[in-house]
Amino acid sequence: MKAISILFLTMAASLALRADFSYTTTVKSQGGAMAAATPGSNRVTKTYLKGQKMKIDRGSSATIIDFDAQTTTNIDSSQKTYRVSKFSDMRETSGTQRPDLNIEVKDTGQKKTINGHDASEIVLSAELDNPSGRQPGMKMHMEVDFWISSDVPGAQELRAFYQRNGAKFP
Repeated sequence: MKAISILFLTMAASLALRADFSYTTTVKSQGGAMAAATPGSNRVTKTYLKGQKMKIDRGSSATIIDFDAQTTTNIDSSQKTYRVSKFSDMRETSGTQRPDLNIEVKDTGQKKTINGHDASEIVLSAELDNPSGRQPGMKMHMEVDFWISSDVPGAQELRAFYQRNGAKFP
């Protein structure tokens, strides 16, 4: 079993080496519970796209989404474990009540040049009311600022990947 795990992790890593496209995201938290949990630290995520597969590498963990096989593989590098889930399993609620999620996306009209690329600001607001949570009726509110640029190398490939697979996400 250990040899199979090592082989699987090696195959997963090889996806990153031969990616059609990859990008790195750095999240900086200001205020709220996320900033309090990791004060002064930035979270870096690397995303790799290859054909119909996407790998999201968070350092100590990674997720591989295979749109052809309709599976998600979660890898925990520190525990040396992985779990494969089918999209159909994730769609099932298994009797639990789903959280009420409201999302609003707004273009602020703000423009800025970032690393030589023209970018526009988008603000995503999300409010989550989880009736099965620890404190029913308690809502979580999150606001995220994005600076989006369509002239960054690879932006067209990324857009095409999400347009091709968007309806398949669980």
